[in-house]
Amino acid sequence: MARASDGLIFTGGEVSGHAFIAKIGSDLSLMSKREFAGSKTESIDAITIGDDGAVYAAGTTQSDDFPAQPLDDAVHAAGSPRAFVLKFTSSGDLQYAALAPGSTTTYARGIAVNAKGEVLLSGQTVPSSGLPFPATPGTVTITPGDNFAFLLKIDSTGSKMQLAIHGFGLGPVAYGPGGDIYVAGAYFDSYSISATAGAFQTRHVDHACAGTAFVGIGCNYQGVARISADGTRLIYSTFVAGGYGEQPMAIFVDSDGNALLAGFTFSNDYPITTGAYQTTYRATNYPPLGPPTPHPGNVRPPASGYLTKLNNSGTALIWSTFFGGTGSESITSVALDAQGNIAIAGLSGSKDLPGASTAPSGCTAAYHLELPYFARFSPDAKLLLESRYIYGFDSAIAPFLALGQDSTTVVGAADRLTGVSSAASRLSCTNDSADSRRISRVVPGQLLTLFGSALGDTANAWGGEQFPDTLGGVRISFDDTPAPLLYTSADQVNLQVPYEVAGRDVVTLTATTGDGNTFSRLLRVLPTSPSSFLTAPYIPEAAVLCKGLAYGPSALALILNEDGTQNSCENPAKVGTVISAFLNGLGQAIPGLKTGDVNDDGITAAAPVITIASNSGFEFVAARPAPGLISGVWRIDARVTTAFSAPSLIPLVNGQGLPSPYLAVWVTR
Repeated sequence: MARASDGLIFTGGEVSGHAFIAKIGSDLSLMSKREFAGSKTESIDAITIGDDGAVYAAGTTQSDDFPAQPLDDAVHAAGSPRAFVLKFTSSGDLQYAALAPGSTTTYARGIAVNAKGEVLLSGQTVPSSGLPFPATPGTVTITPGDNFAFLLKIDSTGSKMQLAIHGFGLGPVAYGPGGDIYVAGAYFDSYSISATAGAFQTRHVDHACAGTAFVGIGCNYQGVARISADGTRLIYSTFVAGGYGEQPMAIFVDSDGNALLAGFTFSNDYPITTGAYQTTYRATNYPPLGPPTPHPGNVRPPASGYLTKLNNSGTALIWSTFFGGTGSESITSVALDAQGNIAIAGLSGSKDLPGASTAPSGCTAAYHLELPYFARFSPDAKLLLESRYIYGFDSAIAPFLALGQDSTTVVGAADRLTGVSSAASRLSCTNDSADSRRISRVVPGQLLTLFGSALGDTANAWGGEQFPDTLGGVRISFDDTPAPLLYTSADQVNLQVPYEVAGRDVVTLTATTGDGNTFSRLLRVLPTSPSSFLTAPYIPEAAVLCKGLAYGPSALALILNEDGTQNSCENPAKVGTVISAFLNGLGQAIPGLKTGDVNDDGITAAAPVITIASNSGFEFVAARPAPGLISGVWRIDARVTTAFSAPSLIPLVNGQGLPSPYLAVWVTR
């Protein structure tokens, strides 16, 4: 995402397998959207705006018929990915579409443009049939020459390749004084680049980031290079890395040629300067481990954000700081405002993000439930000017940002954009009531839980035969339809999405609180989004424990034994008995109604096809709305056929798995 001087925002990405560019107004309204498609798939991976307002986008396509002209006449392997560059005039006309040269596979990773309209494209290449990337003669080379990075410089018409460099790339790229090329990449292992004499860091500690204790797989380490404008001279090449590697996400170059780097690191020994804002790596919340195995895997530590400024000769750090809490932090987008302040956005898995107020109950960040955040530093990164969690997005979707000339900020993720407000929102996160996932999409009849502050007067639980539309002074509506309320308190509201939202594309959720204030949120409507009711939030790849032994990975689901008691390690089900699980978010599911039929209320919907994955230790018995519960809750009955200690029940809805696919069931003979 990038913001033009007139306040317009341009964003790119991929929808339904095709690349798109969208123009967004200053009020966040969609002004135009244009797709670029071949017969296969493509995406936009980077975007920037030139001094004249022209929009430049870099992406990758797998379509042999993608509408772009190659920069050379080499024969490209059919169906293999290929990087491309698009240029639009300030009025929105497509000026050119150019394909990366050579027969090798190429992926776009970063883009920059200078005042002449000359594009720098950074990317990744994979040789095809042993053919190398087609570097132009006389350009810098790297020793050894077996890494997968490349740089291209394309003229203002998009028809001529001015430079092609093999060995540097893989990440963000920028122009510096005199047109020098600056690039940061995450290079595999220790031998993908070689540092120049006198560089800040010529070597780094090596650790394994994947594999096992017997066969370890190395990490990706941040390398930074400055190359002369004509591509013939390597001014410097240096690591800026710790033992577990980094992922650079942005590079900016000031008028003196110093490079500002930003990204995230997994290393507690990442280079940090004395007196920096945060000199210690604070992350202690390690990824959840699966059950023990004879060959345990190598798991790298949690991530921490970093901001680093490297001097113009690549020989020393001017300053460098961590940015992170005790969970995990990534920096996924960076921008500089008119005052030179450094704005960052990313994902936080910490309950103690530096400078941010505590998240409301139910919205707290965790390793598996990360929250987007926004923060802004002074130009020397010594002073944290602001920091806050951003609510309203799905979990674990990396955010990006754009700054206006007046320092206003827009943060986006997936299909959502929001303006960053200095005021804390009283309506914070919208969760699926079954598995506690934070969501920005709703389904007719789905049970939701809203969290915030000062929402209701007192705790009021529903206890009658009819669901009220006002409870504890709170009223929730979806467009003009009030939602049935189940429970309200000062910081929580439980409700059911009205079935009347079916068929709509988006709805506005509006909360009217006990003191008369209103808060709203735009939500996309889906026909179905099933989830399992859990007794604890689902942690991907985490083991469940029983009597000191680890099993899994599975989710701790709400499972009832045949006698109606809750299944647990201490209260297992017996082989041959029937257990029950419960689903939320099936939409307008009506038992017995076939696709195209219309019921007495004029609703056309088909009951979902619910099954159990074969060879899972269970036999499907029945699926129906749970008797005595709210209409949106369905019950699955399955017979236990195998006496594993903790087999996984795997429900399938219309043949598809759920967000928490493996439901632990404790079984005994």
